[in-house]
Amino acid sequence: MEQFIKNLEIQNIDKEKINHLKNLIKSVCGSFYIIKPKKNYFRFPYLLYVPNQFDSTTLIMHGNNLALEEGNILNIYSAIFETTSEAGYDLLSLNQPILVPITSNYIHPANNNMHEFFPMQASRNVLFCKDSTNTYYKLFEQINNMIEDAQNIIESKYNVHIDDKIICHGFSSSSKFVLRYATCYPSKVSLLIAGGFGNQAILPLENITINNTCIDLIYPVGIKDIKYITGKDFDKSSFYNLKQFYFIGELEDSSNDTAFNFRHTDPDIQEIYKNVFGFDYQSRFDQLKKIFKELNYTNVEFIRYANFGHSATPGISHSTELIKNYRKIE
Repeated sequence: MEQFIKNLEIQNIDKEKINHLKNLIKSVCGSFYIIKPKKNYFRFPYLLYVPNQFDSTTLIMHGNNLALEEGNILNIYSAIFETTSEAGYDLLSLNQPILVPITSNYIHPANNNMHEFFPMQASRNVLFCKDSTNTYYKLFEQINNMIEDAQNIIESKYNVHIDDKIICHGFSSSSKFVLRYATCYPSKVSLLIAGGFGNQAILPLENITINNTCIDLIYPVGIKDIKYITGKDFDKSSFYNLKQFYFIGELEDSSNDTAFNFRHTDPDIQEIYKNVFGFDYQSRFDQLKKIFKELNYTNVEFIRYANFGHSATPGISHSTELIKNYRKIE
């Protein structure tokens, strides 16, 4: 971590930011590790936080929400910053290990610089990328390898056995990343918390009939072609039993919406969103809740916070409470 701070200083990152980061790290009761890519295992780095004292041995995967272009050192800075209480999550207070994939956000040349290749949201063009030379080729397989690597590091360095299942946690863009991972691999996840998620949870359906028209629900709207990502059929049983929390603020609107933004969502996916949910941001939340209820998903909770917008939503600071409560009922 000292070397990382030196790299920030060498690259003339704002001194006030560096000092703020130093002070945050000093107050932390644990250690940060920046794990570099490992050939044929994962092609981009991840941040690993290990507490000095373990109140839980369940690894939390938190999405990287402030990603910049590939290789930018501030990606690592943001990954560290977001695990602290300064970001509103206070995840470090839970005294359990945390993994943050240091994903990027960059324009993909194959799309003629017109459409964004969006690893930090695990967008369709990332998960279905066929370019084996791309950093994020088979992204979720790399994530599985990262999780295994983190578990091995903690067990070898700290002699602490880490649980097989993880907790997925994210807000805004990072919420889409973790909820999409959890839907693809529900047997690997015990709890999912996704806030400000653009009302883009994945429906556990291959198709749906709207106004007498059958609509195929492909990733990331539904599970029609999820086998392409995982190599297996959708694990309906594990997904049904997965505890899930989704929350938004009632004042969130289209300015927080990536479903109909051409930079984030392919036109064919936009068409599915429009036909299934409509354009209205808040109405889409209600439609999601209604469908999950009709499917009898009793382990899924949708929370709308009155009088709050996107970044100020109380659920951000309540995430740690949700995790603590889950520990009690686990």
